[in-house]
Amino acid sequence: MKVIVLIMLFSVGAATGSAVERPYKITLPNGRIIEAELPEIKWKGLMGRESLCESCGMIFIYEKEWYHGFWMKDTLIPLALIWINDGGEIVHIEKHAEPCVGKANPRMDCKVYRPSKPARFVLEVNPEAARGLEVGMKIKSEPSLE
Repeated sequence: MKVIVLIMLFSVGAATGSAVERPYKITLPNGRIIEAELPEIKWKGLMGRESLCESCGMIFIYEKEWYHGFWMKDTLIPLALIWINDGGEIVHIEKHAEPCVGKANPRMDCKVYRPSKPARFVLEVNPEAARGLEVGMKIKSEPSLE
């Protein structure tokens, strides 16, 4: 009996990240403090969530800096996507990524958001949390993003 398992990792590159017992506490340059959890399943992220608190987020940690792409397939809420390099600098921001739900052909119908510069981390937050952020600003994190 053959079993075929298809794992769809939409982002380019291998996503890794060690589990932490508590969420990352990320301080954004606009003063917002985000409690960012690691996704249980990297390719799923915030898909299917109906809400996200103002101080909540999800952090994606990759092995290396790259142009990691994200889409909003089956994500029910708008999000801001913040790409961060190894130095903690914001290298790209999508302040209002729109949900892409119920599309017959999501690979063709859902926009892929990509950074203009390589990044190692991607933070998903409520759009309001990204207000006032600009490329070049630095974030702080506890524990340190590695």
